[in-house]
Amino acid sequence: MRAKSQYASAGDYIIRAIRTLSAALGPEDPIIMKTRHCLVHICHGADRYEEAEDIFRVLISYYSYNTGGGHAQVFIVSSHLSNMLRVQKRRGEAEEHALRAVLGLEAVHSVDVKHLLNSKRTLSTILGERGHKEESSKI
Repeated sequence: MRAKSQYASAGDYIIRAIRTLSAALGPEDPIIMKTRHCLVHICHGADRYEEAEDIFRVLISYYSYNTGGGHAQVFIVSSHLSNMLRVQKRRGEAEEHALRAVLGLEAVHSVDVKHLLNSKRTLSTILGERGHKEESSKI
């Protein structure tokens, strides 16, 4: 449904899944967090940025708390948040999260390189949009 831009229907299914899983497993179960990650992408695709931002921040907090803050998942979600903030033209905040994501992913040894490259692309785009062309082109 998400691939077909049927965001309302996809969101309804995921919200039902989150409610059902929360009742069965508890609201902080890792499966529910993964399901929230799916929901955040649907919210972003549907231009429901405030809702997406709230979910991204919940995910960052959850992963930081449960992994000590240095896990790749924290930085991957930070990168996604930075891109969403960029789309909203909140580039200062976006740059902070993008830089955190890049530096964090560079420090994690077991990270999939595609996540690092996506984070660097996001940071480069933000820097370019903020007029830092030289820094952007270096990345």
